[in-house]
Amino acid sequence: MLSENKNWKCLKTWLEWAGRFYQAAFVATTVGFPIVECVFVNLLTGAEAGKAWPYGRALGVLAAMHLVLVVLMVCWGKGSEIVCAANAVEAEQRLHESEKAAGDREEAMRRELERRSECQRMIRSAIEELNLQACQIDPTTHNAFCRGFSPVIQRVAGNVRTTLGVTANQFTIELYCDEGAVMGGNPCGPADGPVQEFFYSPNGLDPCAPVLKLGSRAPHRWGWKRGLPGYCHIENDKDLFYENGKPASTLYFRTFATVPVYLACAPQQIGLLVLTSMQTEPFAGDALDTLQFLASLVSQYVAAHNRCVEEWSAWARAQQQTPHYRTPATGETATGVPHAPG
Repeated sequence: MLSENKNWKCLKTWLEWAGRFYQAAFVATTVGFPIVECVFVNLLTGAEAGKAWPYGRALGVLAAMHLVLVVLMVCWGKGSEIVCAANAVEAEQRLHESEKAAGDREEAMRRELERRSECQRMIRSAIEELNLQACQIDPTTHNAFCRGFSPVIQRVAGNVRTTLGVTANQFTIELYCDEGAVMGGNPCGPADGPVQEFFYSPNGLDPCAPVLKLGSRAPHRWGWKRGLPGYCHIENDKDLFYENGKPASTLYFRTFATVPVYLACAPQQIGLLVLTSMQTEPFAGDALDTLQFLASLVSQYVAAHNRCVEEWSAWARAQQQTPHYRTPATGETATGVPHAPG
């Protein structure tokens, strides 16, 4: 602080001396000079003719000194110790505010580093979950793709406030793909355009609403035609998202982000990953980077899922084409072409 600064101590010493000098000058101009001037005025008026000039000269000198000292005190008052002290207090306050701002910036940087560390842990756990799920794909179950990819997304949603900067309790993570891009998918049935392959919401929202009810207001329709990662707040496009000056009643979001999903090992876009939230403030600064990483995981899982479905379909077709017969000895069903009797 300033009270411990050497220059500040020197300034206080000078201010103490200046205060004493100002007090002495004040007494001299208000008491000392008036008394002496009165004495010389009496001497001047009581002197004999021709002998008064020394008193007049002395009185003139005193009056000039008095005037100079008064002017000096007036000018001195502009830079008095009160003003200097006020300036010092202001400077000390500014220093305190600067230190507080620096502390706030340091705390914000610390929180951001912790958030990025948590995001990295989420990425690692998501990759581990993807590797596990890719080894356990069951193409025979209903909505096999959704069931298989759900654990990966739940790794992200478990700490979505930290990893993606989602501040609202109502949010969704959605995936839309070209028709046929995911084999055996499309849980919402036929749709005009991209089909929904995955929908996560902790609030029980209707997963098929974006495809069947929102129409052109669906976030995936906004992002698909752009083909690039991007953010959108509904206030930025009131012509699309507003009705009668208010957000459309069917909207379940206020802010959303979209990133393209590409075919594994190819630059061809096959889908779109969507993050929506009811918050009005932006997502985390690196939310698009995190979503693009998730889009890469989607590409890999789609490839693994489709490969598994193709292999299972080929095996099922082979089973159907293989003739079955019962063995004479046991009566059990056997597969293959029976040998002709010897």
